[in-house]
Amino acid sequence: MKKLKKVLAVLALASLAASFTACFIPTEEELLQREANGGNTGGNGGGGGSNTIGNAWGALFSDHNHNPIDLQVWQNFTASYDVTNGMKCTIGGSQWFGGAIVQNNKPAPADSIYYDMSKVRRMTFKVKASQNMAIWAGYSNSNKTDALIKTNVAVTTDWQTVEIVSNGVSQAWAIFALGSDGGYPKDSWLAIKDVTYFDASNNNVTLKYAE
Repeated sequence: MKKLKKVLAVLALASLAASFTACFIPTEEELLQREANGGNTGGNGGGGGSNTIGNAWGALFSDHNHNPIDLQVWQNFTASYDVTNGMKCTIGGSQWFGGAIVQNNKPAPADSIYYDMSKVRRMTFKVKASQNMAIWAGYSNSNKTDALIKTNVAVTTDWQTVEIVSNGVSQAWAIFALGSDGGYPKDSWLAIKDVTYFDASNNNVTLKYAE
């Protein structure tokens, strides 16, 4: 009987060890990469218990009370964040570049968490670049799809305020998106900050997850 108990105890410990090994435990490098990309860890609204955006994407938006935000589409540029430049996008080459700001970096809008933009009637943001650039910017104008209002913007080397007018939707996928056909040298950059949403009465709108 004692031998049987010992055997059972060993089997139980082995089973526990196997289940622990099977759990996904991110490495320090993975966690740091998530934080660098503005993911929902720590101060960006995940493990830290916060219900609002943190320091990364927080540099892009004027209102830091939006629900946690991540990046869905990310091609041909890297980003850094600070108070002066907001989100500074360093271009990786001459090809197309762009991105869309959403809650979850899933591969398709159908897998994402949506935002309630039903009160939004317009959006403003500030933008400048290392050289004159042609981009478009916008946000979702159709529920639960990758449909975007796209406003062309002629970016210069000085800060300018851009206004985009469109009725928001109750279940928005992309709350901010940008794109460019490219053709600009590697390491040129584009800086965006103070993205702000307004309702019909010209009051600021804080974006929360759709119910």
